[in-house]
Amino acid sequence: MENKRKIKFRTFGKQSKKFHYLSLSSTQGGWVFPDEEREEYQQFTGFLDKLGKKIYEGDILEAETFWAKVDWVDDGWEVSIYPKDGSKEHGGRLSTYVERYELEVIGNVFESKDLLLKIKTNENQI
Repeated sequence: MENKRKIKFRTFGKQSKKFHYLSLSSTQGGWVFPDEEREEYQQFTGFLDKLGKKIYEGDILEAETFWAKVDWVDDGWEVSIYPKDGSKEHGGRLSTYVERYELEVIGNVFESKDLLLKIKTNENQI
């Protein structure tokens, strides 16, 4: 049986300032990339937020009591958790947080740098 899973990525255009979405299935022979200069590639995690939006590496998520940033760490999807009450930053597996909380994608590391800075410095009035 042939695996037809699509592996999805996005890349942020340095010139266009917009995302380009790419996919590769196991049956394709290669990649087709945008012509412009690119930032790093970010992979789709396989998870959706509470509104059905795809969660990608580098996304900024919000739940009722915290914000989170998504990263690939060693062997899996992780989130850095920034509590809204100012308590200590921590982290964990993205899968655990998707199961337990209603998460919403509110930005990403390219288009929302100011938002990420406010979250990391604990400016709760976002």
